[in-house]
Amino acid sequence: MTAKEQGSDVDPISRFLDPERPLDCDEGRRLGCAGFCCCLVVRLKQGEADPGKPDATGPRCVEKHPGTGRCIYQNVEDSRCTVYAQRPEVCGSYDCRNDPLLTIVLEEGFRSIGQLVARHTQRIKFGIEP
Repeated sequence: MTAKEQGSDVDPISRFLDPERPLDCDEGRRLGCAGFCCCLVVRLKQGEADPGKPDATGPRCVEKHPGTGRCIYQNVEDSRCTVYAQRPEVCGSYDCRNDPLLTIVLEEGFRSIGQLVARHTQRIKFGIEP
């Protein structure tokens, strides 16, 4: 328990986003994250191989599913990374708790960044204030 949590009732989202605690992706998934990081563009460093295509040439980004926009290595059943042990360096160093969009996704109850964008687009289209 962190100093922030002692003597107070901390809601689960605030507890997850607390930078004093270790990042717990399973906890994030339980809160509705569904692999937020798997929607981001993953650029491979020079000399870094794509985990599922070590001999591939061409784009230096991990591919996305055309229909979902999610990483091709994300398991659709449980939102886990299927190449976790060999994942790109940027995936291992990314800390979603420092990303303001994730905070909005979790606090507003969106299941994906796509839902967040769709809601924002609707508000603009119909002139609704956020």
